[in-house]
Amino acid sequence: MCTLDKILMELKAQNLSQKALASYLNISKNAVSEWKSGRNEAYKKYLPQIAKFLGVSVSYLTGETDIPVILEGSNVDDIAKQALFGQTQNVTDEMYNEVKQYAEMVMLREQVKQSKKDKL
Repeated sequence: MCTLDKILMELKAQNLSQKALASYLNISKNAVSEWKSGRNEAYKKYLPQIAKFLGVSVSYLTGETDIPVILEGSNVDDIAKQALFGQTQNVTDEMYNEVKQYAEMVMLREQVKQSKKDKL
């Protein structure tokens, strides 16, 4: 699997959009589309930033290792903010915490539904 395939696979696995990646890298969404279509390989110069965005090592993306080692010091909250809001700069802690609380509520609701199904 080539580096670009790994990047696209990780985006999909982490439910992150190409738009979010483009925004994080401060490039156009069209630039990412060009990478995907094979028109250019400019993504290579962004590998450290892409790895940080995905929370994995460059070695994993380039195929030097099959283990998607999470980078120490990667800011998972910033990655989540980028994915949820399309940016990190104007997202307050209050906004982010509200979204996290909502996600926890949805998870609890689904657990209750599943528990009820299991009892039937």
